[in-house]
Amino acid sequence: LTLDEAVDAVIGRLILMHLPDPVATLRQLAGLVRPGGFIAFSEFDMTGARGVPDGALWLAARDTIIETFTAMGLDPAFAATMPTLFRQAGLSTPQMVLGGPIGGAEHTELIAFVVDTLASLLPAREKLGLVTDDVFADSDALQTRLREELFAAGGVATTPAMITAWSRV
Repeated sequence: LTLDEAVDAVIGRLILMHLPDPVATLRQLAGLVRPGGFIAFSEFDMTGARGVPDGALWLAARDTIIETFTAMGLDPAFAATMPTLFRQAGLSTPQMVLGGPIGGAEHTELIAFVVDTLASLLPAREKLGLVTDDVFADSDALQTRLREELFAAGGVATTPAMITAWSRV
């Protein structure tokens, strides 16, 4: 990426973990930012998703997502590595914030996020030989079962934590 002039900020979301050399990318992108500007990236930490109380199906869904990312050569806790990546790229230690939705059985968008994530990973799981049963293959049934598990426990669940790191250039 080349620009005719420096920019005030570079912001990215859910891309660094997929790059072969995120440090080189951060370094190159920071070079496009004028002094005093910002560089910020948001990435997931899949290991932070859970239910309270932990339900067996919610844990299985989280563990399946983690297993798939790991098998694809991706770090499911990648977001927590951003301070090191920023420093290795010559940036200052970033400030960070963690966020993510949390809700109960009535929060269908939270349940849909987990189900949609699993559905999007199914082709990769099949290619990697990780499909051992069909519990995650039927999205409608899975959504119902996850909702029922949350409802029966009177609990809440969280999606993977989104961690945003930013630093001045």
